[in-house]
Amino acid sequence: MRILLIHAKTFEYEAKEKALDAAEELGENKAGKFQNVLVVFLTVEKGDGSSPDVVEKAVSDILDVYGKVGASGIVVYPYAHLSSNLAPPEEAKRVLVQVAEKISEKGVQVSRAPFGWYKRFVIDCYGHPLSELSRSILPGVEPKRGYADFAVMFPDGRIVNIEELDPYEAVMDAHPLLWHMHFRDSNSLTPGYGKIDFKTVIRAIKKINYSGYCTIESSPMVPDADTAARDGIEYLKLLERIVDYQLSPEFPNGYALPSAIKPAR
Repeated sequence: MRILLIHAKTFEYEAKEKALDAAEELGENKAGKFQNVLVVFLTVEKGDGSSPDVVEKAVSDILDVYGKVGASGIVVYPYAHLSSNLAPPEEAKRVLVQVAEKISEKGVQVSRAPFGWYKRFVIDCYGHPLSELSRSILPGVEPKRGYADFAVMFPDGRIVNIEELDPYEAVMDAHPLLWHMHFRDSNSLTPGYGKIDFKTVIRAIKKINYSGYCTIESSPMVPDADTAARDGIEYLKLLERIVDYQLSPEFPNGYALPSAIKPAR
């Protein structure tokens, strides 16, 4: 099974004409319009229908991403373009129904686009780090996951999770070119909701006497826009007060500037 997961701000589709003789009959799912939805483009491959573990793993992965991005629902969308090893139509249709039903059993709002039809669709992807993901699920094989949060690819091909990088050194290296600082946490939410050490970042920008713009971002806005903005601003202001104290002569513990460290008596 191959899956492409898109967290969409808006998504709409409409069935236009049959693509297969085995196309299902159209009903209420002939067309649909959705907001803040996780669109699951799903290709059923040969053997998926005889391996219950494939459906279970697919549903588990879909629900995991659904929970992380804060979508309001899920759309299961038949998509035969992610593999050349396609299951027979009846098997594919059965698996698609099973995936949608098992998602529904978890109390999640789910819709399923019709199988076997050429469809028009329009999608507006949010564009945050978790908004475009893929999964390959094979019978008896654990799905191979990518980075849950941000990762950085270096020119030599190394891929490093952002939590493994030193934010202080990153700011110090980039400071001759810095004129705008954009704060977003490792999970794309407002500062303080993820794993990035923003206190270290603020210590670095204090050290270089940065005076440019700073903005914060949260995508999606969790739990809502006003709360996300307020939490992010208050969190960074709190860290700024802590850093100001740590860089003062009253706090000579290694975070302070060398000139502020008092000699031991």
